[in-house]
Amino acid sequence: MRAADALGVAFAHAIPNFESTAAYVNAVFLPVVFVSFYAFDTASAPALLRNIADALPLKPLIEGLSGAIVTGASLQSNLGALAVIAGWGVVGGWFAVRGFSWEGRRG
Repeated sequence: MRAADALGVAFAHAIPNFESTAAYVNAVFLPVVFVSFYAFDTASAPALLRNIADALPLKPLIEGLSGAIVTGASLQSNLGALAVIAGWGVVGGWFAVRGFSWEGRRG
């Protein structure tokens, strides 16, 4: 299971119904995108914001892809980005398995 799939399944357990899906997704997605892209290209971003962006999966994913595709960098030079993405995959997988149930939620 990919990291994004595991995170998606894990996050689906937190959404109470279909109508509120967009609100929940935007409440997570928009801040992650803002923080990741604000700290991505500027050296003037505060250190705390850069550290948060480095820990989120979007910035390492972009850096890893650009390093591998654009510059032709090897896998070994992108191990930090891969470790962050793998860590998010493990966390997402753990929450996905923990919240899984064959029985539907009632509510």
